[in-house]
Amino acid sequence: MNTESTRVKVTSGLANVEFNVRSISRRGSYLVVRDGDGAGMATVVYVSAQDIVAALKALLASPAALLLVLTAPFRRKDLGPSVAGSNIWHDDLNNPWL
Repeated sequence: MNTESTRVKVTSGLANVEFNVRSISRRGSYLVVRDGDGAGMATVVYVSAQDIVAALKALLASPAALLLVLTAPFRRKDLGPSVAGSNIWHDDLNNPWL
């Protein structure tokens, strides 16, 4: 089993969530994405077949995004910060102590 994980950041109007993808498996008609063990609450994401189709359509509609996905295995791992404001501990929206 591959123990390597991939860092993912999800930003929405409800919350900013950062987790490490530990595994992706199938359960019935869903893909189940689980985070790495250890830090914080366990995160499990269920992705339906309709969501997968919608994501693929969106990916195919964006040549730049498709190019990124196709070339990702050949890119260097450390490309610097991925998104502005990516540090959730300094996000004043979700951190009432700031």
